[in-house]
Amino acid sequence: MNPDEPEALSSADAEVIKDSFNDCLKWIADQGYENNDIRMGHCTMYASQTTDDFKITNDYLIENANVKFEPASLEQYTKILKYHCDKKGISAQECAHDWNEDRTIEDSFNDCMKWINAISDDCLFNSITTHQFCLYMGGTPNDFNIVYKYIADHFVKQSMENLYWIDIQAFSVLFKNHCNNYDIYVKEYAIQRKDATAIRIKEEIQKEDAFGEWLGRELN
Repeated sequence: MNPDEPEALSSADAEVIKDSFNDCLKWIADQGYENNDIRMGHCTMYASQTTDDFKITNDYLIENANVKFEPASLEQYTKILKYHCDKKGISAQECAHDWNEDRTIEDSFNDCMKWINAISDDCLFNSITTHQFCLYMGGTPNDFNIVYKYIADHFVKQSMENLYWIDIQAFSVLFKNHCNNYDIYVKEYAIQRKDATAIRIKEEIQKEDAFGEWLGRELN
């Protein structure tokens, strides 16, 4: 075998990567891109949610400068995913699973932002408060305990002021920790939270409409 040739994929890995590539294309299309306009550069965004993944992807693009301008293809996607696997010492299945989870959590983050924007003006462009995160995750005393215990155990050197605003990176860590505590899959919990948020927004709109009607009667 030529040492410069890539190692052949097993049929299982090839199928996993193909599914991951299709998930990637769907995610990009959801951002508003037409299939004919999707480039490998868009695919690298799918693969770069965490700081570590961003660095690995950036290293790959430095070594392969023109790849990001090429039309999206399963062949190039496979090379990028395998590059990540080699750098992190994980299997193709683990890498594809991590990327899919990251996208699911990003959708939950956006859903949380949508909910906050619907009920208050207390929201930054790309961050939420710790309190808002706890409410989004269920708002029970146990939800608050899970979040603040994790913060106390893992961010002891940081002040609560620094942790007041949660960005997508912190959201991802805290979301996965919540899932571990409840022994539930990320995708399943994300669906639960999204459904609950839709109900919350509907209830808030109904309350605002009812208040507006009451206020109108009082003023007339």
